[in-house]
Formats: sequence, structure tokens, C-alpha cells
Amino acid sequence: ASILAPQVITCASPSIVLDASASSGSGTLSYSWTEPVAGAIIADGTTATPTVNQPGTYTITVTDTVNGCSSSSSVVVTEDTANPIADGGLTQELTCAVPNATLDASGSTDSNGGSSLDYLWEDSSGVTVGTNVTENVSDPDTYTLTITDVLNGCTATTTVVITEDVDAPTA
Repeated sequence: ASILAPQVITCASPSIVLDASASSGSGTLSYSWTEPVAGAIIADGTTATPTVNQPGTYTITVTDTVNGCSSSSSVVVTEDTANPIADGGLTQELTCAVPNATLDASGSTDSNGGSSLDYLWEDSSGVTVGTNVTENVSDPDTYTLTITDVLNGCTATTTVVITEDVDAPTA
């Protein structure tokens, strides 16, 4: 029995294919996979390449149907589904003296504490404002920041409110 190294289960790939097709014998082979935990799904668990959706140690038993001999092998499937942390900065106020505000996502981090993130800023209508860490805006609105960890595909969102006070004083 031989199993190729599996991929990691992520938000972008919630299920993966295990591969024991390199197993060999003198005749036709039959395959039987065991699940690592209750509730784990092994789709096509009697094939050389089942699909799995849970981390854990998967064991395959390969049996040569000609001579009845069998062999087992195990593989550990890991998981990286930690969400990044979205930080869009503080509420700001537009005034006659400060007509622009800077949306700032520099406090956001990926699941590994780094900065492998994609950024998407949108206004309350869902219109894209930009895809940079910082974006300048001149309209009061509630802006949504969606960040995606490029390493595992997981996302997080937060909002930033930009208010406005441009009332002229009474003389």
C-alpha cells in the first residue's frame, strides 16, 4: 500500500483527494479506507482515490484479490481553515477642513500572523472603492472591508463608518 502526500484542507479546498493509485500487487487490487473521526466523509472509500473533507489520519488497506494478501498504510491530512483578522481602522468624520478620509486596513493580519492578504473595499451599495491596503474616500458612508488570506482562501469582513459634518456656522 502506498499513498501520495495529500494536500491541506483549506477554505478554498474544503475537500481533497487522497491517492493510493501507486499501490501494487500481483493481481487486481481492492481498496478500503478508514475514516479518522466520526462524521468524516470518505466519498468513494473503496477506490484508490477517495475524496475526504476532514483532517486526521486516514488508513488504507489494499488487498490483492488474486492471492488474498493485504497491506496497510496511513497518511495524515492537515487543515488550515483559520480566518484572517480584518481591521478597517477607526470611524472618521469628514469636515470642511478635512474633506477626505483614509480607509486603512494595515492592522489586518492573515491566519499565520503575516500579511498575505487580498483587500476589497466596498461602499454600502456594494460598489468597489478599491483593492489596496489604504483607500481615500470623500463621501460619508459605511464601507465594508473584505480580506482574503491568499494562503488558505479564508475571508473576514469588517465595516468602517465615515460620517460628515459640513454644516456652516451661523454668523
